[in-house]
Amino acid sequence: MCGILVYTHGFRDVASSLRPFIQRRGPDYYGVKNLDNLTAESSVLSLRSPITPQPMVSGNNILCYNGQLYNNSYMDTLKVMETLSTTDDSSSRAKAEAIENLFSFEGEFAFVYIENNIIYFARDQLGRRSLLYKQNEDGIIISSVGEPGFVECLAFGVFYTYDMSTNILETHSASKSVYPPVSTTLDLEPSSEPMYVDNVLNTLKEAVSRRLVLPAPNTDVAVLFSGGLDCTLLAALIDDLLPPTSRIYLLNVAFENRRTNTMYDTPDRILARRSYEELMNRRMKLDGNSESNQRFVLTEIDVPYEQACAAKDQVVQLMYPNASVMDLSIALAFYFAAMPQDSSENPRIIFSGLGADELYAGYSRHTSMRNSELAEELQLDFSRLPHRNLGRDDRVISDQARDVRYPFLDKDFVNLALETPLCLKSDGVDTKIALRKVALLMNLPLVSTEKKRAIQFGARSAKMDPGSGRLKGKDGLN
Repeated sequence: MCGILVYTHGFRDVASSLRPFIQRRGPDYYGVKNLDNLTAESSVLSLRSPITPQPMVSGNNILCYNGQLYNNSYMDTLKVMETLSTTDDSSSRAKAEAIENLFSFEGEFAFVYIENNIIYFARDQLGRRSLLYKQNEDGIIISSVGEPGFVECLAFGVFYTYDMSTNILETHSASKSVYPPVSTTLDLEPSSEPMYVDNVLNTLKEAVSRRLVLPAPNTDVAVLFSGGLDCTLLAALIDDLLPPTSRIYLLNVAFENRRTNTMYDTPDRILARRSYEELMNRRMKLDGNSESNQRFVLTEIDVPYEQACAAKDQVVQLMYPNASVMDLSIALAFYFAAMPQDSSENPRIIFSGLGADELYAGYSRHTSMRNSELAEELQLDFSRLPHRNLGRDDRVISDQARDVRYPFLDKDFVNLALETPLCLKSDGVDTKIALRKVALLMNLPLVSTEKKRAIQFGARSAKMDPGSGRLKGKDGLN
């Protein structure tokens, strides 16, 4: 995880206010490159050795890059620079083709690239890394975090160009989205169901495996862990794939809620303890060892009311341009879940189960929808991920110098999920049917029956203040 801050000099004051946020994202290195009327700054969170200093300079070209690529043998930043700069043709069409090539890589990234007085910038196809900008008569500023007046970059194959000589900003589409529409197929032959479920399991396992690109063989990792179906599946798959010397930290957060007068035995805390035991039992059965092991570390993070209140202003700025009551309650939960604890063991790589609900009909509202109505709703849910969820989550979690990875949003897994028949998503009663069947295959019978509970309610980060019970999630912040 790295931080990007590129600006023309009319935005120096704004850059100064954003710089601390950029620095926290990447504590291992901070670089600055100055041009006549442009400054490019990058922070680096090093997850592979050796560290790659940024901004990267190649001839007259400059790159600020944030992310991970999972299908190349190069260090990521070098591969991105190579992809964008190795062309003798400087035409806009040639550059669009180079960016389209970059979009074809599997990975979670955002970049700003400067060549011949033109700034190119974009997020990956799904927008799994944050990137925002602001442009006016003073020029332009592009950053991993923002403030009022900033706009979040579009995803799904969109990239931007800014001409420093004319102050003209343009939006382009390098290609159509690589993703198919949500399937409207209702049923499948009963004999075909095991094949579909096996395919879901194998594709998800490959997605997790791709994201276990680690600095060293004994590197520990973490999972945002409510104890629910999605995160427990990820924890089990990581357990199957991670070297035996590594540990898996299960990060579970609970808030003191003054409105309900409750402390830390929240619904998610109770469920996390049960799912942790199921994971431990599964591991012992696989090992044939009845002794306790230290593979999983359930990390219970308790957030006092005063601490949550003290962090509110910073979290509100981090999650911008998201600005609803629901956004704040979710962002607070992720902010504290990712916060390093009073231990020397604080894994930098965090896995998130985001995407499973949008792809496999995981929300309770999905059970009231059938056939084409359900397909349309899932298509809408999927299309909103870059702006409703991903940008916000990246900004909040990365402020703690953590790198968040999304196996359910792996390109191959997404393509499979979008083409899966609706009968393996919701039958009007159950949700995420295919994933529940996967959990059974993985010897997780208890978690396979768990219903969806939003993190803000499971951790009780929603409506913590006395008198806030009438607020709705969609309401704006005061």
